[in-house]
Amino acid sequence: MSALIEALGIDNGIVAAIGAGGKKSLLYAIAAASRGRVGWTATVHSPRPPRWTGMEINVAAPAELIRRAGASSDARVRAFVQPAAKTGRVAGLDAGQVEALHAAGGFDLTLVKADGARMRGIKAPKPGEPVLPSTTRRVLVVVSAAVLGRPLNAEIAHRPERVGEVADLAMNEP
Repeated sequence: MSALIEALGIDNGIVAAIGAGGKKSLLYAIAAASRGRVGWTATVHSPRPPRWTGMEINVAAPAELIRRAGASSDARVRAFVQPAAKTGRVAGLDAGQVEALHAAGGFDLTLVKADGARMRGIKAPKPGEPVLPSTTRRVLVVVSAAVLGRPLNAEIAHRPERVGEVADLAMNEP
């Protein structure tokens, strides 16, 4: 077992990353470090997984993605996302579809980007966020170390006013 997998207490099931400032990078690192079969998906809009990850990337409607998850593949890490209107972006699945994908694929681990932060380093959720499957075994909360000690503003925070409420900080307060 890799040090990363062991440190995070991840062995199987659905694992979701929420927050800001490194969710995708963390999930790509977990996928690379995992020894078993890995599914990768999102419940929010996201950039398309890059080719350097080595993932088999499946882009289709949810029913087709679930069918493909159950089909044979030599790939150890497989991504499943819906097409999005914006070039270079993909759309996420709903929580129930993620659970169906995990079951159909028989994955040891299904990694889920379950929150968006508009490329900021910290965020606070609005009602209805994050979108987590009910069978999620582990939720990894991410915040960028680059925001620590910096003044709270829209440059570093997605929904800075909400971050201020949650963290008991005033705008522009470090």
